[in-house]
Amino acid sequence: MRKNIKYQFIWIPFFVLLLFNSCETKDGDWDDNIKLSSRQVQFESKGGSAIVTTKGTGWWFSDIYPSADSIQHTSFDTLNGGKPIDGEWYTIRRDNVTSILIQVSENKEGRPRQLVIHLQNGDYFDRIQVEQKGLGISGK
Repeated sequence: MRKNIKYQFIWIPFFVLLLFNSCETKDGDWDDNIKLSSRQVQFESKGGSAIVTTKGTGWWFSDIYPSADSIQHTSFDTLNGGKPIDGEWYTIRRDNVTSILIQVSENKEGRPRQLVIHLQNGDYFDRIQVEQKGLGISGK
């Protein structure tokens, strides 16, 4: 009887190792749960607005980069609509759980403007790149 109990304890570490090795998904290896309709939006120099839709609903704005060398962290409640994010030349608003409204003012400068909107849902990250032509580039 004692021998059987001894052999039963030998199998416990084997099953514990098997349990930990059976997981194939790595931490941070999430599928696209935002599903953007577009990852790139372009505007003429005169400005305008565009709507990007999502299929996912639990995302939020994590960071806004109005240029390559600056960052605007968002501390707004954008998960359920919330307040618009106003920059010097842009406004970003979550109209509803699946809609992002991007508005840009007229670009009177000769160089183009760029904006990167980072979104997050759990451990999945995505982004929308916004580009606006400069006054001399679009011909308008």
